[in-house]
Amino acid sequence: MRDALLPRLDAPYAIYGHSLGALLAFGLAHALRDAGAPAPEHLFLAAYPAPHLHNPVGDIAGLPEAEFIEGLKRLRGIPEQVLADSELLNVFLPSLRAEIALLNSYVHEGRAPLAVPATILGGTHDHVVTAAEIDAWRQHFAGAVDVREIDGGHYFVKDAPRSVVDVVLARLALAQPA
Repeated sequence: MRDALLPRLDAPYAIYGHSLGALLAFGLAHALRDAGAPAPEHLFLAAYPAPHLHNPVGDIAGLPEAEFIEGLKRLRGIPEQVLADSELLNVFLPSLRAEIALLNSYVHEGRAPLAVPATILGGTHDHVVTAAEIDAWRQHFAGAVDVREIDGGHYFVKDAPRSVVDVVLARLALAQPA
């Protein structure tokens, strides 16, 4: 991913990642820094504990199908209509297993904090990630970190998309030169 992005980073950019995407966005920001690329104007990380903390999903990827589906239900991230449609569920299960296996393979390496402004978003009713786990991201940044709560659960980006967009746009407006 880093190599595909490098030739396109000649304009200001930001990175947003939600849940596992937050961990990927954080890793991408480090990889771009290591490659000497221009830093993002802002990094937005949502609904995932700071990387030095636990995996909030647990090791469910290798469970038998029924137990795996129960684990997914606990996360409340799959719409009921998908869970009720076995054909549709079978389409998504392999990629969900792969995503969770990827998550379980992550090993945190202590690295120098990123000198990038960051906004860390957490849901007010998140049943997966606590406010303290969201706040713990601060130690991974040398620049300004803004921690915000968005009304909603773990998937607040679906519950309150306008609130998320408003935070992103406000932070990016601050990053623009006068």
